[in-house]
Amino acid sequence: MGFNYITKIFLRYKTPFWTNRFTRLYLLWDRVHEVETETETSMKETWYRKIFEFAVHPLVSNTLVVWLSGESALHAESLEDDVISTKCTDLLRDFLQDPSIPEPCEVLKTSWNTNPYFRGAYSYVAVGSGGEDCDRLAEPLYVENTKGVDIARVFFSGEATHRTFYSTAHGAFLSGERVAKQLASLYQ
Repeated sequence: MGFNYITKIFLRYKTPFWTNRFTRLYLLWDRVHEVETETETSMKETWYRKIFEFAVHPLVSNTLVVWLSGESALHAESLEDDVISTKCTDLLRDFLQDPSIPEPCEVLKTSWNTNPYFRGAYSYVAVGSGGEDCDRLAEPLYVENTKGVDIARVFFSGEATHRTFYSTAHGAFLSGERVAKQLASLYQ
């Protein structure tokens, strides 16, 4: 199994400038913008090139959502909000060819990648791994009781433990249900 980085950035505006313009703005980078090789130095200078869309938040109409993955996501967590604000505004102005687009009044971002309890955001099936690895991650830890019988004591859930829906909130939810049923069966 592999584990990787995701950062979600929220750009809140006083008033949405995009009304009737878009609900999603996809950034189609041309060859001039491509990064041939991503070194640590180039990634710090070009992290924003991994942004592929600005999406209107489905519940907060004055907010745009940006997703970053990989090393650029990890780097974005280290950036000051004003750096993110300026770069995202530059991108929007450039791609929409509208210099009047305002800067957001607030920038919020996740910190899943630098949080010592997470250190990343999603699992994936890496080369050489498969569904069996998800199954192994889902196996409980057993402890021998006073009668010499092994009893499950520590249970694992989360998207990485679901063989079919790894990397998804759906898989996390279903794995939580699985563990709840396992726990309930212990007390029946």
